[in-house]
Amino acid sequence: MKGKVRDAVISLIEQEREGEQIDHTLLKNAVDMFVEIGKEYYENDFESFMLKETSTYYSRKAANWILDDSCPDYMLKAEECLNREKNSSLAYLHASSEPKLLEKVRHELLSVYATQLLEKEPCHALFKDDKVVHLSRMCRLFSMIPRGLDAVSSTFKQHVATEGKTLVKQAEDAASNKEVFVRKAIELHDKYLAYINVRFNNHTVFHKALKNAFEIFCNKGVAGISVAELLATFCDNILKKNGSEKPSDETVKDTLEKAVKLLAYISDKDLFAAFYREKLARRLLYDMSANDEHERSMLTKLKQQCGNWFTSKMEGMVSMHKY
Repeated sequence: MKGKVRDAVISLIEQEREGEQIDHTLLKNAVDMFVEIGKEYYENDFESFMLKETSTYYSRKAANWILDDSCPDYMLKAEECLNREKNSSLAYLHASSEPKLLEKVRHELLSVYATQLLEKEPCHALFKDDKVVHLSRMCRLFSMIPRGLDAVSSTFKQHVATEGKTLVKQAEDAASNKEVFVRKAIELHDKYLAYINVRFNNHTVFHKALKNAFEIFCNKGVAGISVAELLATFCDNILKKNGSEKPSDETVKDTLEKAVKLLAYISDKDLFAAFYREKLARRLLYDMSANDEHERSMLTKLKQQCGNWFTSKMEGMVSMHKY
């Protein structure tokens, strides 16, 4: 009798997976009979068979979807299946079955085909086209499987590094004003930091990937000029008097904050310090500094980023200038 009940219940579950309407109350009553006999009987006489059939069902489905569907379409189906299984388990299965059931579904739909999915439609195409919904879903699903985000974050790093190298090339091709590279790099950093915080649930692996990507192109230089020098010149232009152009205090502080974030990716920070001290000296000597508060604020940011030793001489210069 228990074998017939078990097979009938599993058959009803598969019918629901195929989109048919079933009687959840009847199903729950049947499953509860196994539970009432005893937890051990529920696990051995029903749950183990149900989980095996679940693996078989989704293995069959995934094998067809991976051939016919695009990566975003496949991911959408996988997410729908996981949500449906979660709701179904709450409706008629014992609570202890939910994690086991979802693990089987994740394994068959995601773990088995993770590499193929990323090769089928490379992530960089999704990044390039700003397919944020698909990217969010991919991150959400791959975070559910062991080391699932490693491959996604690796592709993310490659994409950001490629865009950074493009900025370098564009700056090199420009007739003048190489410092535009710094502003473009800040914009790029803002864009993908927002991706991580909003779309990628602030996962550490993506922060690491972003850091690695920026280190790749921020240490190459632009037409023979180091990014350290370009960054120091960029900060100098922000901090010195610029005629009628007077950005708001908030804009200046925000821009300098972002510039210091770029400094974190430059390996030769001493070179930046040398250029920055030279330009600071000129601002102070020729009374070209637009705002003493901004000068001190910048030094505070640099100290937080690089340590006391990094700014000690600069702070001495600013203090002496006051007198």
